[in-house]
Amino acid sequence: VDMRRERLGERHYDTAEARGLLGTALAQSGRDDAALTEYRAAIPILLQVSRQNEDEGGLVDRDKRLQLILEGYIDLLSRLKTAPADLNPAAEAFRVADAARARGVQRALAASAARASVGDPDLANLVRQEQDAQKQIAAQFGLLSNLMSGPADQQDPVATRKLRENIDKLRDARAALRGEIERRFPEYVSLIDPRPSTVAQVQESPRPREALISTYVGTRKTYVWAVPKSGPAGFSSAELGDKQIAQMVASLRKALEPNANTLGDIPAFDLRLANQLYVRLLEPVRAGLQNADSYLIVPHKALGQMPFGLLLTKPAR
Repeated sequence: VDMRRERLGERHYDTAEARGLLGTALAQSGRDDAALTEYRAAIPILLQVSRQNEDEGGLVDRDKRLQLILEGYIDLLSRLKTAPADLNPAAEAFRVADAARARGVQRALAASAARASVGDPDLANLVRQEQDAQKQIAAQFGLLSNLMSGPADQQDPVATRKLRENIDKLRDARAALRGEIERRFPEYVSLIDPRPSTVAQVQESPRPREALISTYVGTRKTYVWAVPKSGPAGFSSAELGDKQIAQMVASLRKALEPNANTLGDIPAFDLRLANQLYVRLLEPVRAGLQNADSYLIVPHKALGQMPFGLLLTKPAR
C-alpha cells in the first residue's frame, strides 16, 4: 500500500486495490475494525468505472482480485456486531453486491453503448475527448513509473511532483467531461456505468405487500437480503459457495428436465433438498418476508436456474 501510494497517489485504482487486499487480509486475521477502515477507503474508488480503466492490462486478473475484495467486504459486513453510526451493514452489503453482480455484463454493455454513440455526433465527440484524457492519464502514469523505478539518489522530485500535478489536472478534466456527458446524455451514462441499487431505492418500487429477495453467491458463502416495502432489510449468509449451490440446483432440476419417455422415468423431486435450501437461504431473513404475499427475486449465478417457488418452507414427504 505504501509503495503504491508513494508511486501512484492515494486516488489511483491500484492503490485502492492494495488497500482492499490489505483489508481482506486484516479481516481474515480477525482485525475487523482495521479491515473496515481499509475497505471503506478502497471500495468507492474500486467501483468507479473511470478509475478501473486507467490501465487496461490484466483485466481478467484484476476482476478476480476485485471479486476477492468485494466478497471479503460483504463477508465482514455480514458478521459485524457493532458498526459506525454512518454505516448500515445490511444496506452497504446490498449496494456492494449489486455492483459486483453487474460487473459480468457491464464491460460488454459499455463497449456496445460506445459503438452506438457514434450516431450522435455531440456524444461521440465528448466520449472521444473523455477516452483521450484516459489515454493521457495512462501515459503520464507510465512516465511517473519510470521516474520512480530508478535509484532514490537519481530520482527528480521536481519532475515527479509536476507529473502528479498533471495527472490530477487530467483527472479533473476527465471528470468534467464525464459530468458533461452525464448531464446531456444520462441514458448513455446509466448504461455504461449503472449505479448500484440501494435498499432505500428498492423500497420505493414494490407494491405494499411485495418484498424483494436478493442473493449473491460468493466463492465460499452465499448472501441473502430480504427487503420489505418498509422496515429494515433482513441480511444473512450461508456457508454455501458457488460450487455447492450449483450442485444443489442441478439436483433439484433433475425432476424438471428429465428427458423422460414415460412418467415412471421422471426422477422423484428432492423434497428434503428443497426444504434444506429454504432453511439455509431464506429462513434466516424470514422477518423481512412475513408481511408480503409476493416476491421479486434477484438471483445470482446458479440460483438464476431455479424457480424459488420450488423451495419448501417445511419438511414434507
